Amino acid sequence: MASNVVSAPAATVSIIPTITLIAELERVIANASVQRRVEILTHIADLFVSGSARFVKEDIELFDDLFTRLVLVIESAAKSALAERLARVANAPFNVVRMLASDNDIKVAHPILAHSLQLDDATLVLSARTKSQAHLLAISQRQSVSEAVTDVLVERGNKPVVHCLAGNPGAKFSEGGFALLVNCSANDDTLAIAIGSRADVPPHILSNLLEMASEMVQMKFTAENVRREFSIFEPRFSFFGNEAPLLVV
Repeated sequence: MASNVVSAPAATVSIIPTITLIAELERVIANASVQRRVEILTHIADLFVSGSARFVKEDIELFDDLFTRLVLVIESAAKSALAERLARVANAPFNVVRMLASDNDIKVAHPILAHSLQLDDATLVLSARTKSQAHLLAISQRQSVSEAVTDVLVERGNKPVVHCLAGNPGAKFSEGGFALLVNCSANDDTLAIAIGSRADVPPHILSNLLEMASEMVQMKFTAENVRREFSIFEPRFSFFGNEAPLLVV
């Protein structure tokens, strides 16, 4: 006998976790071993990363809610694994990224502080003002560091931090930041050379640097300037068959 039941149109199945599923995942993770927690969270993170390019704002917000709930009940090992997965994802969930960046455990915070494009200057400045030197070093390794952030890093940072900043071509410095950086270079030839080698050093800052620098640093930059001047007049020769080379001026 023919059925009178009319099949409903197939519903679109979302891969985004529901609130019930979130609660179930929280329960499972709370009772799982450390290794199992890492595996579960890594699987969810991989699910997000693999589909991140096609997720819309609402999808990302739901993943954000899921991650932020789970981060509260997992160990540092699992949080570190999550940070590694999300650090280089351009549209990584904003709230969980900030949570991971502000973690006191540098193994958790480092990937996010060093690589995530989802961190705004306000978050970076707060971390630079309040976190450990290891956190500051991670920030100084970013591909781009604004003046507002470098001002704090130079003020609070130890020797490895300021050395890293001075050698980072993506770090931008205010005039005050450059001045403070030059002050840090007193009795530090390596830092002085790194600062003086930057293309963005204002002339008057460079002059102050050379006045403070050791004789060795002064001689190095003097020699380099002489080489640059003479390179302008370096003779160039053109050869035409078997004829003698012609000097090209």
